[in-house]
Amino acid sequence: MNLLLVIPFNSGNSAQAEELVDFLYHFNGKKASGAVLLVAANEVHAEPCEKIKISAALAFQHWEMIRVGKITGDQMAGMFKEVSHYIQLNYRSPFFWSEPELRPVGTKWRKQIQDAYESQPKRYLLKKESRIGVYPVSAYSDVTMAESAVNRTTVFDEIFKKP
Repeated sequence: MNLLLVIPFNSGNSAQAEELVDFLYHFNGKKASGAVLLVAANEVHAEPCEKIKISAALAFQHWEMIRVGKITGDQMAGMFKEVSHYIQLNYRSPFFWSEPELRPVGTKWRKQIQDAYESQPKRYLLKKESRIGVYPVSAYSDVTMAESAVNRTTVFDEIFKKP
């Protein structure tokens, strides 16, 4: 399993997203490593996106940037729903939903997260007080089925409720 790193960002934290990608490049000994899906909120201007793309081309073996459309309601929950649907259609591995403020502390961080996910019995590896976590590639289907079964209660809002 190759864990897909997902870095969502908006106009308020696009500089931090660029810093994270640069940090990962240097952290990995200036070698391209792994895969990343960069997710720009619709309001992010083209210039920060281009800077992040340039950094990603150096830092990752595979990278892709998508823009999410207009999000209604809670921005992060809407962004997650759209991105998880995109991942389900285009990728085959679980994904690690990160945040631009996150910085790994060990050189084997990706493998440690992947091993922790594979060794536990649940399909999700989440920290309840945070939006950060590992989700199965089928997260979109899981949540949309749960939403329809729970009387229109948004499970994404539950996952992403503020601590």
